[in-house]
Amino acid sequence: LIELAQRLSSFIDIRIPAGVKTGSKVRVAREGGRGTGGAEPGDLFIVVTVGTDPNLRVDGLTVYYELVLD
Repeated sequence: LIELAQRLSSFIDIRIPAGVKTGSKVRVAREGGRGTGGAEPGDLFIVVTVGTDPNLRVDGLTVYYELVLD
């Protein structure tokens, strides 16, 4: 199982568009599983989960960051 995971592991750069929300899907062309019979690989779909931060507040496409200065 570990050998299979090592064979399937790779790194790719993915650009997440501004303004995506939790549940949004990002498609990465030709980075999915291998095609059958020599066909090109399929597409990779990533489902986004946006984390929270107590210092950040999002209002539409605007992000506010609260910074306390002493």
